[in-house]
Amino acid sequence: MTRLTMWCQRLAQRIRLTGTVAAVFLVAPLVAKIVGLTVGDGVLWGTGVVILLYTYETYQMRRELVRQNEIAIQPLVLATVETRQLTLNTYGRQVVLRNIGRGPALHVHVDDFQHIPDGEGEWLLRIPPADCIEPGGEAVRGVIQVARRKGEEVYRGADRDRGFVGVLDPDSANKTYEIIVRYEDIAHRKYWAKVQMGKGGIRLLDHGQERRA
Repeated sequence: MTRLTMWCQRLAQRIRLTGTVAAVFLVAPLVAKIVGLTVGDGVLWGTGVVILLYTYETYQMRRELVRQNEIAIQPLVLATVETRQLTLNTYGRQVVLRNIGRGPALHVHVDDFQHIPDGEGEWLLRIPPADCIEPGGEAVRGVIQVARRKGEEVYRGADRDRGFVGVLDPDSANKTYEIIVRYEDIAHRKYWAKVQMGKGGIRLLDHGQERRA
């Protein structure tokens, strides 16, 4: 929303409010006379109504201002798979955590996810975290294996040799996964994004702010 649009909306609200106030002061004396009150009583009641209207209008404007301030610093981190330079002469597919929001994303991490290779039991895979991703910035990550079976911690190192990124790459995956990315803004509000990856393609499924306990 541009500043001009916001200004026009506020101007329209003020015009509507002014018209409502004028109508209240015109109608209030007539209503007071009909119900047997004095004109002064009608004006007094009308003043009370106007105060309530202005209070509500101020509350709405404050809510909108808070919302715009939150949007101004809100990050949005997505995960994708892209080709990146691994060494001086080699390139490979890597997971890219990209911040397409307006504010920096702090403490970015991805929930571990399960992968079940054919005939090889159950693996738990992890995308390494990132401390900070600036707006428009990215963090290039591999995928590591942290467990072979539930309760068994097995660190297998980065993915450049084992090809674990391939399980999330639409060009090579044989399953579809839902990856949860979690992060914070500079005001320590926590957010999440659910990203589909793997065989079904890569796309943002949902995102939002975590509720405070």
